[in-house]
Amino acid sequence: MRIATVLILLLASVPARADGLSDAIAAYDAEDYETAYSLFLPLAEQGDVTAQSYLGGIYLFGFGVAQDVDEGVRWLEGAAEAGDVGAMFNLGNTYSFDEMERVDFEEALYWYLKAAEQGRPIAKYRAARIYDEGLGDVPADKPLALQLYFELAEQDFDSALLTLGWYHLNGRGVEQDSQKAFEFLKRAADKDNANAQYLLAGLYLGGLGTPKDVEQGLAGLHMAAENGDSFAQHQLCWRYLNGNLLDRNAESAFRWFLAAAEQDIVRAQIKVAELYADGTGVAQDKAQAHAWYLKAIENGGRDEQFLYGLALLTGKGIDRDWEEAAVWIRKSADDVQTTAMLVRGVMRTFGIGFEWDPAAGIGEILGVLIIVLVSVTFEVWMWFSRLGL
Repeated sequence: MRIATVLILLLASVPARADGLSDAIAAYDAEDYETAYSLFLPLAEQGDVTAQSYLGGIYLFGFGVAQDVDEGVRWLEGAAEAGDVGAMFNLGNTYSFDEMERVDFEEALYWYLKAAEQGRPIAKYRAARIYDEGLGDVPADKPLALQLYFELAEQDFDSALLTLGWYHLNGRGVEQDSQKAFEFLKRAADKDNANAQYLLAGLYLGGLGTPKDVEQGLAGLHMAAENGDSFAQHQLCWRYLNGNLLDRNAESAFRWFLAAAEQDIVRAQIKVAELYADGTGVAQDKAQAHAWYLKAIENGGRDEQFLYGLALLTGKGIDRDWEEAAVWIRKSADDVQTTAMLVRGVMRTFGIGFEWDPAAGIGEILGVLIIVLVSVTFEVWMWFSRLGL
């Protein structure tokens, strides 16, 4: 969970002030939560603020104890009221993220601003996002959000630099300025922000805000991909697969498709399934192909259902199974995926995977053709309308 990870990182940075607290933190860091709880509890009851912060997190996530969000919030509030900035920040997270099932952005904003006053940049950034988006009952205040972003940029806070780079690139809340976008993104990228590295690579490749530099752009894509940016990974895999600015390399293509797929990029998951089925860039593995098709369906929808059904229908790289193909093509067609509807019509017409029913099959084929005709007619009408004809 995002909030749990943030909490662990924040609390792990607190210096130990006494042997008991030091032992408790050591047990916590070793994920021996039952021991950590037994050591933190008496310290927290004696008023130790750091112990109260840890104990709040232990209750929030049920680390070594039964989860009790109310009790976790109670301990965090006590520590926050005593001035613990980590507790303030984590209360902001508790009221911001869905995991705790108590989203209240006004309350989150209150605690983020308190933590920001104590010098926690990430808290100021989270507050800026709430103002920027007008989350919950907090009215949108984009000028204030921008002010906070610029203040954070002066501190070289990478998320704010990334945001300002993106806003200047797209003219969101500020005048569009590719050169300023480049400058902000470069500063964020230099701090190893993977998202900024990906966007900066695009500026180099397109010559936006900076002279075009393909070599620098490709190097930036690789850097962003290595740092976990799924968009960079997805772009690299297609470049390696198709030989676009990079030498065609099936093994490298598969590597980056798999990296993006593991981050739930649905198109990458489908491609990993197809590569396993074809044995392209990796040893052919029908079981892995099936598994990745199903992962793509879980994260996607009707298009992925159709592609899996089509693979089962044709037996391309996986065992042909007309009955199973019919199951997935039916699901996709029922969700009005027009190509799936057309294929289902053909399958019904010839009794492939479905009960033989030429009348229904031909009727569905004609229905799809009518849908396509209407869609094309509408697009042509819109085109003429834009021309004023």
